[in-house]
Amino acid sequence: MNTVLLSFLLLVPSAPPATSGAAAVIKHSKPVAQSVSPDVALRRAYQREYAFLSSQKAALEKRLRKVNAQAAREKQEAADRLSSLQGHLLVD
Repeated sequence: MNTVLLSFLLLVPSAPPATSGAAAVIKHSKPVAQSVSPDVALRRAYQREYAFLSSQKAALEKRLRKVNAQAAREKQEAADRLSSLQGHLLVD
């Protein structure tokens, strides 16, 4: 039985280390001590997940503000161009 398990572990390729996302948050957090109850461990896991999701939300909100600002600039440029063209059309 042990040789089968050992053979299986040797045949299974190991996954590359995570460099971003939720795995990075978990990777850099302190390991849970064995004496911690499952409830406390679960609570800590939820806290780490909440912190990760909060940072993702903040990044997405920042990106949304940037996109909205760019869209507003482009809309204003288009309105200015339209006004200019209408002025040329009426003058000619």
